[in-house]
Amino acid sequence: MTDPLTRLAILNGTDKFGYHDYTPHYFGLLNHLRDEPLKLLEIGVGGYGSPVRGGESLAVWRDFFPEGQITGLDIQRKTIDLGSRVRIVQGSQVDADCLSQIEAERGPFDVILDDGSHRNEHVVESFALLFPGLKPGGLYLVEDVQTSFFPRFGGSLTLDSPNSVGMAAEIMAQLQSGRGGEIVAVERFHNIFAFWKRDPGRSAPGIEDDRRVRAADGVTRIDADSVTDAAALMQAVDRVGETGLLLIEGQPDPALLLQLFVEVDHTEIRVHFPDAPLLPSAPRILGMAIYGDGVVLQIGDNTYPSNFDYSPENPLAAAAMATISEVIADPAATENGLQQAAVMTERFHGADAAAPLLQRLSQMGCTDQRFYLLYAKLLRQSEDWPAMERLCREALTHLPDDPQVLPTLALALRRQGRLDEALDLLRTAHEANPRVRSIVTTLANLEVSVGNRPRAIELLEKAMVLFPPADRAVRQRKLIELCLVSGDQEAAQRVARRLREAVPDDPLATEVLGPVAASDAKT
Repeated sequence: MTDPLTRLAILNGTDKFGYHDYTPHYFGLLNHLRDEPLKLLEIGVGGYGSPVRGGESLAVWRDFFPEGQITGLDIQRKTIDLGSRVRIVQGSQVDADCLSQIEAERGPFDVILDDGSHRNEHVVESFALLFPGLKPGGLYLVEDVQTSFFPRFGGSLTLDSPNSVGMAAEIMAQLQSGRGGEIVAVERFHNIFAFWKRDPGRSAPGIEDDRRVRAADGVTRIDADSVTDAAALMQAVDRVGETGLLLIEGQPDPALLLQLFVEVDHTEIRVHFPDAPLLPSAPRILGMAIYGDGVVLQIGDNTYPSNFDYSPENPLAAAAMATISEVIADPAATENGLQQAAVMTERFHGADAAAPLLQRLSQMGCTDQRFYLLYAKLLRQSEDWPAMERLCREALTHLPDDPQVLPTLALALRRQGRLDEALDLLRTAHEANPRVRSIVTTLANLEVSVGNRPRAIELLEKAMVLFPPADRAVRQRKLIELCLVSGDQEAAQRVARRLREAVPDDPLATEVLGPVAASDAKT
């Protein structure tokens, strides 16, 4: 059965369910507050730089907490209207003055959720700035903490400071050693950790007060002294079975507890460190809660895939897709919900499978860029070029000069034999948007079609820096091949040198530069 929070996530189109498995955990953490007049702050509204996109999760919180006051903070300006109980503020998550003003005007907050930049230094600093003002007994959540292990976000396997998971692990260790201060419990799930703040009016909770323990028919208990190594931990987990609760009474070995805490994100660690040694119990630990008197381990299937390595073949991901398909049939689904479902459906099952969702969006009068681009994919697959042209021209009436729609229109024109018209369109678009990858690559292909290979090479060579480093090698190889076919040996060698800087033993670069290297050696 789908919990109410996950259902709202699907209907409103947030990626907190689908590409991620957050909302079932959030439901467990927040359901007891559902009818309270709470105040919630979420850092990160979504939609990137667009002022009219994003806000999906704010809509979820608005609907899940009918008496709640919801505040969103984003570095970008947002003009989304989500009703009188939701306010979006523009500002930085590490601007102390901005955060103080938000707390004064909209706080104090019962719940704070950091879904902002995901940069480790920002997560650590935001926590230091905001946690002191959190209401007593309040909950501070951080999601997408897999960036703790991703170098491009300042992460590392050794959790070099500043590091999100490293910060949480240090707090966990302090709590276990009786130095928790204002934090009385730390919870951990895939890509999530949560801090419970002390309430002076209540005694600090322990493992017996854990919501899962109170609701369970039975639990497995062991003494912390009996869990001395990974093998002993695995034996204890096996005693529980496929699902259940394992209560570790007392203070487990700090090194083992730290490793277990970190490796809840084992699927994320594998993305960047495929050879990292991991505990055999890591795929079995669905969640954990650390209290001053012990640890609660929630045993279950913790193999939900990373969104950076997402596969619909994964049983948990397949089940999530089935849930989305079932829930999105509800007429209450919003445009954002239908679009998110359509994007995932098209990605994993093809454009034809997404067609019914696109039809519903069309009937709703959707004018979102994502809708038009996805519908264009469907028309491209059926090679209905006139319909694709009409769709793109309609899109441009709502999204003038959109840099993603224009290349799509150019393709439709080209396929109808109107190559000159397509070229004029994209040459003009390139003058206005010279750093948009889709415009540059589509224009380069058109230039090749009319025999203007030197111009295509010039465009692609300049545009190479627009692509992520991980994608450049493939594109550089293709560009080298174009240079060779065009007889431009000098350009081929230029590109090959840059390719060899990133991939020293690349065969094509070596082949192209061989004569050059030999000539250099003789001189």
